[in-house]
Amino acid sequence: MSSVITIISDYGLASHYAAAIEGRAAMLLPTSKFVPLTHQLETFDITGAAFYLRQVFHEYPSGTWNILGIDSNIVLHKQFLVVKFNDKYFIGADNGLFSILFDETPEEVWKISQKFYSENELFAEKNVFLPFIAKFLETNSFEEIAEPGLVQNVKKSLAPVIEPDGKIIGTILLVDNYQNGITNITKQLFEEKRAGRNFKVFYINRHYIDKISTHYHEGQEGDDLLLFNEMNLLEIAIYRGRGAQLLGLRKGSNIIVEFY
Repeated sequence: MSSVITIISDYGLASHYAAAIEGRAAMLLPTSKFVPLTHQLETFDITGAAFYLRQVFHEYPSGTWNILGIDSNIVLHKQFLVVKFNDKYFIGADNGLFSILFDETPEEVWKISQKFYSENELFAEKNVFLPFIAKFLETNSFEEIAEPGLVQNVKKSLAPVIEPDGKIIGTILLVDNYQNGITNITKQLFEEKRAGRNFKVFYINRHYIDKISTHYHEGQEGDDLLLFNEMNLLEIAIYRGRGAQLLGLRKGSNIIVEFY
């Protein structure tokens, strides 16, 4: 049995880790398609990994396995888990990522048997997760390789804070290669709290925008603008400019939406 297998990690591209795991995948799972989503997450960036995966995992077919190659130290996190959600599988350490990755309760959670790893395992993605996936695809069963488990490490949600007056306090989750600041404020939430009212979106030094654009080239070159991107997330950009650099936006910066 074959499958699509993705990996997301903070390995970077200059080290040997990415090449090593791709080689091991080719040996253990020669008929499966191995897809590196990215190896360029910031180191130990659980929130960034969750944000990235939330945007892409639904694009892959049922039965896809997703390797979470970030902060996978078994000494720190005590257990390796497999989580099934929307007929896709996610495998990684119980480091908090599972608790912020999904909007709904996963269908199943399994704890990987300790026979798959030693207490001093240093490269779980290659030495634990790939052999585990290979064994599952061989038998199509978790019997003898895992047991029902529970996500124990729970992190703060990616969702923005809603104040009693409807004000939204969001966060920039990603500064992309175009230097646009992508927030955790969805179009659905924005319109629900807006309820037809005017608004101001405040960011660095109380600078604000009070208009939603429909594309990235609206207005004049150098104008800052606000729009909902392809993922329906609120985004701050500059027409033909480097928004984050020029506006002082950084990952983790607060974005405040006020209605009036």
